[in-house]
Amino acid sequence: MPLALPGLATLLLATCAHSPPAPPAGMARLVVRCCELVGGTPEQPDCRPNRALEHAAVWIDGAERGTCANWRRDGAILSTGRHVIQVKVPLDAPLEEDECCVDAGSYVTLHAGDIHTQQVGLKRLKSAD
Repeated sequence: MPLALPGLATLLLATCAHSPPAPPAGMARLVVRCCELVGGTPEQPDCRPNRALEHAAVWIDGAERGTCANWRRDGAILSTGRHVIQVKVPLDAPLEEDECCVDAGSYVTLHAGDIHTQQVGLKRLKSAD
């Protein structure tokens, strides 16, 4: 029985590890990771998953393209060049201080054959003291 455990661990690691498929020739694949900025520095932000962002809308180049949950695994195929990413949090009412999260955006330049993961960090609403 002890011999089966290393094989089981390898199987579990193999099923958890996932790489998005390569894009078609001349195209690129973009994976968007939505997270909440909780600290760090601009060079190394501390950006953590937050379930409140699962239903946040991802906009690419001004067009709505699904939710953060849709983008985190395989992303989508895009043309090469510069793209604008916006993440917009659905709100039922105005945000109160210290609620997650304020909409955020990012720019990315994709090259042919790229599989690029872009982190978009959203911040909690802070008072304007």
